[in-house]
This record gives sequence, C-alpha cells and structure tokens, in this order.
Amino acid sequence: MNEPIQFVIDSLWYQLDAAKELILITLGGVLFAVLGNQQGWKNEIRRLHPSSLRINLIVYIVDILIVAVPVSMLVRLIYQVLSSHGLILFSTVLDVWPVWIVGLLCVATGDFIGYWRHRFEHSPLLWSAHSLHHSDEEMTWFTLFRFHPLNRVSTAAIDYGALFLLGFPLWAIAFAGSVRHFYGMFVHINRPWTLGFLGWILVSPAMHRWHHVRAGPGMFSNYATVFSLFDRMFGTIYAPGPCHDRLGVEGVNQDEYVSQMLLPIARIWRMMGSLKVPGLRARVGKN
Repeated sequence: MNEPIQFVIDSLWYQLDAAKELILITLGGVLFAVLGNQQGWKNEIRRLHPSSLRINLIVYIVDILIVAVPVSMLVRLIYQVLSSHGLILFSTVLDVWPVWIVGLLCVATGDFIGYWRHRFEHSPLLWSAHSLHHSDEEMTWFTLFRFHPLNRVSTAAIDYGALFLLGFPLWAIAFAGSVRHFYGMFVHINRPWTLGFLGWILVSPAMHRWHHVRAGPGMFSNYATVFSLFDRMFGTIYAPGPCHDRLGVEGVNQDEYVSQMLLPIARIWRMMGSLKVPGLRARVGKN
C-alpha cells in the first residue's frame, strides 16, 4: 500500500483507539474514586484541577493528532532494522516456552528496562523533556498522558527497541505495554494507598507520588512502574507512607504549554552552541 495512504489509515485508527481509551480511562478514574473514598466521583472531578487538566488535555490531543503515528512508525522501523540485520536474539528460545511465562516475563523485563530508562530521563541530558510530566502539581490518573513528544520518542525507542532485540514476540510486547500502561494510570491516581504487604513487590500510588514531589529525597527515587522490587534491588526505594508533600518542578510553570514544549529544544540549541566544531558555535551564536 502507498505509504502516505497507510499513514492516514494508521492515523485514523489510532485516533479511534485513543477516543475509546479516553472513555475507558475516564470510567476507570471514576471507579478508582468510588473505591477510594465515600464522596466517590465528585471528589475525583474536583481533583482534576482546571489548569492541570487543560495542559494534560492539550498534550493528549497533540499526541493523538500529531505525535502518536510518527512514533508508531519509528517503532516499526526499529523492528524492521533489527529483523533485517538478524539482531533478534532469543526468539527461538521464547517461542517454545509456555505463553503465560513469556507474557509475564515480558512484563517484568519491560519494567526492568523502563526502570533504567526512567533513571536516564532524570539525567541532565533528558530531564528538560521529562520535566513536563513532573510539572503537574495536581497529579491524577490523567497525568500519565502528560509527556513531551521527545520523551515519547525516547521511551518508545528504548523500551520497544530493547524488547525487540531480546526476541519477545509482538503479542507479548503488546500485552506488556498494555499492562504497564494501565498500571501506570493506577499509580498516578490521587490516593494515599500503600498496598500493604503487596507494596514490597508492586509500586503503589503512595510510592509513586513521592517520586513526583517538588523537593526532597523522593525526587531521586521510585523509578519503576509496576515492580517496586527493582527500586529495592538498586537502592532507589523511598516509601515512608502516604505522600502529602507539594508536587511539581521548581522553576517550571505547570500552566504554560508552549514554554515547556520549547524547554528541551532550547537545551539542545545551547548544547549545539557549546560544541567545539569549527564555525558551528559562531553560527549558532549569531542566531
């Protein structure tokens, strides 16, 4: 099929899926509210702060209309390149294992990869793009969708690229992505839940909320999405209990969309200006 036509079809299908997903996550958010407190959906509606909700909706709509299809095409390209060069490592081994083991292993492996990718996003190199996600001062389940396009690209390239390389079948990667996606919604809800003894194995909403604090030790902790075991193994766990500290990012206005979009671009521009390439610094400095 002609590439431009395929691009349009992919875009339309993604937008339809995104619309269905938005309905699903809205119902899920209300369900979490009903389970979590006596006021139910009314309290959950109040927690969707107008300014926070506005930016989250803008990011979500831009993702649906502009970002998602190119990212999905990038993922497809990564898979094709790895396949064509024989860089799929363990597919023959995984093909003979029971389906349920492969599925669970893919979820755990994806979360392990995501743990280290998330730590990388908190490095100076990628933080300017990842900070958009952290700038939400009224974190709810909808905060999960608050990602800069460059952050979406790095996430897709690292997470999917690594799983493709390891040889997991496409169905298992899709399954793991769905599990981690919806569990990611769960850990972003505005609830003080610690999950009790399960919190020793799984990430809880309280644990992840500490990761989003504006200041304090939680800022550099709790990078896993599903399994808190990874944070415990690598010494980045911080889960003293429910979190009531202020959320957000110092020096970033959560209500400004354009400035947050330009933040990583400005950083890249400055990095280009500091490169010791003959003539490059002078040209960047003049613009």
